[in-house]
Amino acid sequence: MEPIAEDTLVVPFDLSALSPAERRQARQIADATTALVLKGLFHRVQPERYHITHRQGDLETRVAAAIGAIPAHRFARMQPKIEALRTDTVRLAETLGSFANLDIRSSGLDALIRQVAPHLVRSEAPSLASSCGKEAWHAQLLQCVRALAAPDVDDQEMADASTQVLTAIADAAATFNGDQRVVVAALVPVLALVQGFLFDDKDPHDCVH
Repeated sequence: MEPIAEDTLVVPFDLSALSPAERRQARQIADATTALVLKGLFHRVQPERYHITHRQGDLETRVAAAIGAIPAHRFARMQPKIEALRTDTVRLAETLGSFANLDIRSSGLDALIRQVAPHLVRSEAPSLASSCGKEAWHAQLLQCVRALAAPDVDDQEMADASTQVLTAIADAAATFNGDQRVVVAALVPVLALVQGFLFDDKDPHDCVH
């Protein structure tokens, strides 16, 4: 994936500049990425119920590992919000959007996403396989987050937790087809949802698209 131009990161992050087809694609990418992130969060809460493949190359495994690295005491502050969403089937379906019918409890979420939306998944390994590409994309995601809602720079614990989840989102986003504008637009609701969990004064319910 080509680097995102600097000026792309300072314009409003919404779907208004995209064509109808691009909007549909962005929403599907957002829904698929959200499913992977929620699977990782729910797996940490109830690993015996939300199974992962434990294959290193699978997105659900990498997402779960990144979320698993969040410090326990920080995750404990997030857990009530996660549990509230996990147990509210209506809100959960709204949050998952076009992937609401996926069974995120069973292992192999990568394969399920490919079955439902094969056109979204790249046919070749994503460019983030290289460490250089991964670092560049991660830096771009951090810029997006700062533009959306900059975290308190004095809260190192908050910054560390954000970095772990952003790494998971970067891995997921790199898997999907779409040009830079589409992928960035797709990440907006996902990042907002994550911020709803990470920030004490935010509510993930406000981030449902």
